Amino acid sequence: PNERKGGGGQPPVQVFQLIWEDWSHQDLQAIQAEVIVGADIMYDPDVIPALVHVLCGLLSGKRRSGVSPFALICTTLRQESTLKAFVAATVEAGLQVNNCTNDMYPRVYFHHHEGIAREDVRIHVIQNKQGVKAKQLAI
Repeated sequence: PNERKGGGGQPPVQVFQLIWEDWSHQDLQAIQAEVIVGADIMYDPDVIPALVHVLCGLLSGKRRSGVSPFALICTTLRQESTLKAFVAATVEAGLQVNNCTNDMYPRVYFHHHEGIAREDVRIHVIQNKQGVKAKQLAI
């Protein structure tokens, strides 16, 4: 991973290239991430099982810091069916999905890119349900 030490007592920031199929649940859990950020990663229904596997691994287990980890996923709505399949698979895996798009708007300013309108952007917070252990998914 690429790592940058935080200044002024801030925690380090780590960046990983996650080829989703190549990571075991235990390896993901060992990362001990407190905040996971993903952008434009939900574009193909075929990748949903691997993406949910990664989220389960990254969000499971206790943190040494005592912080409850969460993932912030920002995606462009291309196919409503893909988003619905992702939410269903994530909930089935024991994770909680909160669509906070409207809560963030208009505070999150999105510069329009060619072909992408602000209303097509969705923001979800994903975390473990209280007292529920996320599944280890075979991919």
